[in-house]
Amino acid sequence: MLYREYLPDVALQDVVACYWKFVAPSDIEAPFEHTAPPDGCVSLLFYHHAASHSQYLLLVGPSAEILRTNILPGSVYVGVRFLPGALACFFDIDAASLRDHGQVLPNNSSLSVILPEINIDFNDFSRLDHQLLQMKKSIPDPEVQKAVQMIWSSQGQIKIKDIVRQAFVSERPLQKRFRKAVGLSMKEFARVRRMRTAIVQMVLHQHQSLELSLNGGYYDQAHFLHDFQAFDNMKPGDLQVYLRQIDHGDSHW
Repeated sequence: MLYREYLPDVALQDVVACYWKFVAPSDIEAPFEHTAPPDGCVSLLFYHHAASHSQYLLLVGPSAEILRTNILPGSVYVGVRFLPGALACFFDIDAASLRDHGQVLPNNSSLSVILPEINIDFNDFSRLDHQLLQMKKSIPDPEVQKAVQMIWSSQGQIKIKDIVRQAFVSERPLQKRFRKAVGLSMKEFARVRRMRTAIVQMVLHQHQSLELSLNGGYYDQAHFLHDFQAFDNMKPGDLQVYLRQIDHGDSHW
């Protein structure tokens, strides 16, 4: 298995966190269950499976739980990971309405022209840059983006009251705007961001749960394990073993 992330054109970096590609091996005999940690984002997904001549476009909503999905051998997924709160810059859809599920997009959309190009060797994102720049119709809510940036840059280690203190609106309206635009509450997004940071350290840098608890804003190892199990009943070590089977590149989100 292979997973890669790519930065978008600089003109899109205020709304797109990264592009990504996931390739499932074609030399296995049956579908397998893929497990992925949540990222707090909405992804636009391009799917291609040559053996079955299957392809589609899908918006995948945000989640505060580990994602599990069955994948066919030889599947290729290319995704656009929108920054939290940026979905409405491209689609007339609230992220909150997509929480924990996906929405198939029609094949006659302007993005469908990319589908025939999706294959195992796909790595030229310039045409996708162009299509998204053509689609971009607004900028994100500045107060929501400020909150997202504070949570992201702190790796989820920030108190909500400290975010509200720097906002130009009171807590209740900010929470409402954040949940509508991002699809998660600020507290949920902070928890997702903190855990995803820990999982990246665990998988890419081979940190153990004790190190993660000390460096990741958790009170102790028990706190880390408790938070992890709120995402899924899987043990951290089991997720680590599975994710290390995937050839990862640099992580941008």
